[in-house]
Amino acid sequence: MKNVIIIPADGSDCRVHTLTEDEDEMRFVRKIVGGYFEVIATHDPTITLWANEDGLRLNLPVNKRALGFAHAGTLVVGDVILMGAAYENGDTKAVPEFYEYALGAKA
Repeated sequence: MKNVIIIPADGSDCRVHTLTEDEDEMRFVRKIVGGYFEVIATHDPTITLWANEDGLRLNLPVNKRALGFAHAGTLVVGDVILMGAAYENGDTKAVPEFYEYALGAKA
């Protein structure tokens, strides 16, 4: 099991979601971001940011809280998921607990 943080674009509260061993991680990501996803580069190598890959074309709203994690000049739109860094095989780690507190994320 590992915790991830859902950061809604509408400014509502961030939520912690615990992914279980039998939960399909990629299906969960597609459900939250609303379609196919992309990983957005961040300033912190311990985290990854997952967003809708067609978000700009779909005119999804800017996610102001998630902008702070992305590299300068990267526009982040729609609901996103903050996860830990990825292992070489593509699996992800839990998001560092610090971010749950920093974002005021609720379980």
